[in-house]
Amino acid sequence: MELAPHPEQKKPRQRHRYLALISTATALALAYGVVRHLSWASSPVPDQQQFSVYVDRSQAPWERPVIAIREGVPAHISVQSNEPGVLMVHEIPGAFAACASGTQQSLDIVPVGITGRFSLHFHSGSGDQLEVATLEIYPR
Repeated sequence: MELAPHPEQKKPRQRHRYLALISTATALALAYGVVRHLSWASSPVPDQQQFSVYVDRSQAPWERPVIAIREGVPAHISVQSNEPGVLMVHEIPGAFAACASGTQQSLDIVPVGITGRFSLHFHSGSGDQLEVATLEIYPR
């Protein structure tokens, strides 16, 4: 007749199983994170997208362009204005371009960690604000 194992003899085996399961899950999660990071780090920087915007007060809001870019992709936006002012996107730090009257300036942005729909607007020297385009940034 075989004796049943003592209940205290089972506990160390169960602990070892749980410890092995936790260790395996942690190792898999860490390996996934490293592989994902390396795939992003090794991918080449995409080509810069080119857009142009003309500051026109007579243009209706629904006629204004929509600029669609992807997160992490550089964008170059050329701005043409007949009056002095500043083109900016308030929600994106550092996204502004100063324009002298009748000149062309540019706004270069690389959206990292920011997505959504933003207003690209022009502040004239008189203090007026005019939306000239909509900037849509989509996630990767």
